[in-house]
Amino acid sequence: MIWERAARRIVAGVFAMHGDLCTLPLARLMQPAIELARAGLAMAPLQSFILEAVAPIFQWSEEVRTLFISRAEPGKTLHTGEILALPELADLFEALAREGKYLFYRGEVAQTIAAANEHGGAVNLDDMAAYKVHRRTPLARRFGDVRVPGNPPPSSGGPLLAFTLGLLEDQPMSPPWSPGPDHCVRLARAMQLTSQARRASGLLAGSDDMRVKALLSEDFMADYRAQLPGRAAKTGGTTHISVVDGMGNAAALSVSNGEGCGYMMPGFGFMLNNMLGEEGLNPNGFFQWRPNSRLTSMMSPTLVHWPDGRLLALGSGGSNRIHCAVLQVLVNHLRLGMPLAEAVAAPRIHMERDVLHIEDGHDDAIVEHLGQAFPDHQIWPDQNFFFGGVHGAAFEPGKNIFTAAGDPRRGGSTA
Repeated sequence: MIWERAARRIVAGVFAMHGDLCTLPLARLMQPAIELARAGLAMAPLQSFILEAVAPIFQWSEEVRTLFISRAEPGKTLHTGEILALPELADLFEALAREGKYLFYRGEVAQTIAAANEHGGAVNLDDMAAYKVHRRTPLARRFGDVRVPGNPPPSSGGPLLAFTLGLLEDQPMSPPWSPGPDHCVRLARAMQLTSQARRASGLLAGSDDMRVKALLSEDFMADYRAQLPGRAAKTGGTTHISVVDGMGNAAALSVSNGEGCGYMMPGFGFMLNNMLGEEGLNPNGFFQWRPNSRLTSMMSPTLVHWPDGRLLALGSGGSNRIHCAVLQVLVNHLRLGMPLAEAVAAPRIHMERDVLHIEDGHDDAIVEHLGQAFPDHQIWPDQNFFFGGVHGAAFEPGKNIFTAAGDPRRGGSTA
């Protein structure tokens, strides 16, 4: 199963997943989250760093400051080791487990969200009540001998990942891992071409079946594939969890709240998000969103199926960097033969607005070669959460072996 959820969608999505796939009562599954929200959890270094980076949002109102301002240093957001407790959110979780999703979409929560939108907002009570979960067929692509189901429209990230895999599927790559300068330049050029194809196919304006069909058509893709190095030249923040089990089930779930908007829902312990303020999702700007249309997303929860039954579930946070991060882990693992943990930890690159971002950790020869091939570039001095946080879990049924990898860039962990 592949799930991609933003704030209004996550509640209905969780209830749908529970109804389709789960056997334990929802109250029992939610109990650990309820206990942590009520008792509080010490801030990790990455969480503290991100809070500081978006401090104006988390200092915007008195309600937010009460929760997120440091006790040790008033005026600053919570430091590493300080406790963040959300007791009202714990109460909401308990009520949802007891009363069901209609509390959120038709009951008191919905009424409170609608009231918060009365003065210039875009969501009303009818919008909340009308929300439905859409079950969509994954967008699947072959990559070598494996099948890679990904996030379909209205996602943008899934189609872009499928497009880049299509560009690279016949490129010379083989284990053991020895990417070299030429490999890295091909990868960067494929990212650049994918960005150009996003504009040319109309996907930048929105993701739907017709645009994705055009993007992934062989004629359209062949034109871009011909522009990769070695061929004739031609001019012209999110959370993810991956789970697998011994019965052959795999789930990849990505959830995003943007950075939040600084407004806490009174009595319920959660902040409304800012999705319509993200340029990559709403390029036309505030109050230009077309009513009754699904929000696109760069989230790219992804599965991999091997012919022998092996499974891999993976995905990433990272806004516009998501599909590039997932792409590089797939190439590292599937084509270069790297173990999953090494594939996740390996240094990355990212192409955005024709600027190549080069993460620390590459050999000097690779950095020099990339710099010559892409003069407009930025070299990062460390491995940074800018390059995403890919988390993956895999299962080999023949050997009954479980493997998992959490991305150190975003405090990833495995269980």
